[in-house]
Amino acid sequence: MTNYYHGPSADPDCYFPDIKYLLLDKDCWSIVTGTEEIPVLDPDKGITHRDLKEYRLRASTAISTIYLNITPEFRKIIEGTENACVAWDSLKKFFEPDNRSRHMQLFSKFLACKILPGENISLFAAKLLRLQEKLKGINHPIDEDYMCFQLLRYLPSRYDSIDQSILRWSDLKFKFNEIQLELVAEESRLQVRASDNNEEHIEAHSISSSRKSCRKSLVCFHCNRSGHFRNKCPELQKKVPSVSSGFDRIPSTSKDCGRSLSDTFPPNPSSNNQRRRTKIQNTNPSSHGNMSYLIQACTSEVSKASDTWVFDTAASHHFCKDKSIFNEYVPISDEKMTVAVEGVTIPIEGKGIVNLRFGHRILKFGEVMHSSKLNRNLISGPRLDKKGVVFEGGKGELRVKENGQLLFKAFLRDGLYEVNPNILNRKQVGFSANSVQKLDARLWHSRLAHIGSHTIQNTVKNKGVRGLKGYVDSNLNCGVCKLYKHRRTSFKATNFVRSKAPNDLIFMDTW
Repeated sequence: MTNYYHGPSADPDCYFPDIKYLLLDKDCWSIVTGTEEIPVLDPDKGITHRDLKEYRLRASTAISTIYLNITPEFRKIIEGTENACVAWDSLKKFFEPDNRSRHMQLFSKFLACKILPGENISLFAAKLLRLQEKLKGINHPIDEDYMCFQLLRYLPSRYDSIDQSILRWSDLKFKFNEIQLELVAEESRLQVRASDNNEEHIEAHSISSSRKSCRKSLVCFHCNRSGHFRNKCPELQKKVPSVSSGFDRIPSTSKDCGRSLSDTFPPNPSSNNQRRRTKIQNTNPSSHGNMSYLIQACTSEVSKASDTWVFDTAASHHFCKDKSIFNEYVPISDEKMTVAVEGVTIPIEGKGIVNLRFGHRILKFGEVMHSSKLNRNLISGPRLDKKGVVFEGGKGELRVKENGQLLFKAFLRDGLYEVNPNILNRKQVGFSANSVQKLDARLWHSRLAHIGSHTIQNTVKNKGVRGLKGYVDSNLNCGVCKLYKHRRTSFKATNFVRSKAPNDLIFMDTW
């Protein structure tokens, strides 16, 4: 028989499980628990001296295994005992007494049980289940809700988003096994994400190393030194005064309001180095700290187009900065969003529904908060997770699925997952008459450059102006038109006197 002797053990928590499985391997555990009785010789039942001898051999193996695998200082407890069942009960009463002190010790261990750095979620859950079994053995079982709370209580900060999502589960789904499976899946996703980042770091390092080796072979035509081109020569740079070319120093005019930087300043190949420096400065950890994506998106100085949305697992709601893309909108005046950066608060101006098209799919986002102070639009990961949506990430992209079907993809840019959907029912900034349908005809006559009433009627028939309905052709009687249609003329010369009485005929208008 194989010998599994591991030497004396000083930890009772490890001793009893280890000895149990040693005795199970040697087919002696039933003797220790007392479920197997001493066989009595009975030829009719087939019990012979051989069976009795085999039982005594297994009983001796059981008591010797229990005795030899305990620390020598505790062997005095079971000295003189040859019954394995009695020896086992004696050790149980000594190390695990059934009193209030033991109960308090187990409760303290349960409340102080934390996940260790680098420890697996499954191992941490196994420790909690083991303590639960011990408390159940002394008739003080732990409720399953407290087991779930203890499992979520001391998780690392990288599980914060999934932690909040789990706490919003229904009571039927909020079970220990379900939470453990969800956390194990999130742990696997984070491990894959970390491995992908390591691969990208190694690839970037290899590319930078190859670029450095290529730069060493370059020769400047001005100073004949290696490592740079003539346009980057330090001697020439000293002669040219340095001028800051940041976008924030360029004054904006009224005609450029509402345009992005790419529209105002077309891309220039010579400004790649500047954009690279700007990107590095914005993503410097020393300047921003350990901010969530929500904080970074709300306080970033980078201006993004309103069609760009950031997928954020830390955002509690969907946020939109452009009021024109709301399909339904309700103003709000007494609500603010607090950002965890020096107590900054951003007012919430309203909320509503936004429809976004991803390929051939149209997704309806409800409870979208509107704040014109934001620099980015946000899609809340916890909101989608509450609807049963699954997120799969890796290699610079995040796939959002529901029931195995892909809804949309978000791509990693500057540390954020961005997506560019098509905006439906965008309110165009154009010429509309929705709000002034009931105005009189003279107002539209003035707006349309004082054209005739008949021309306005034809424009309405041809639907040239959206929203202008029910226009009735009438006599405008416009004073401005009368003034500008007058012209100066002179009377033809005559050889006779027109009137002998002064001021008899007056051909003029008095204003």
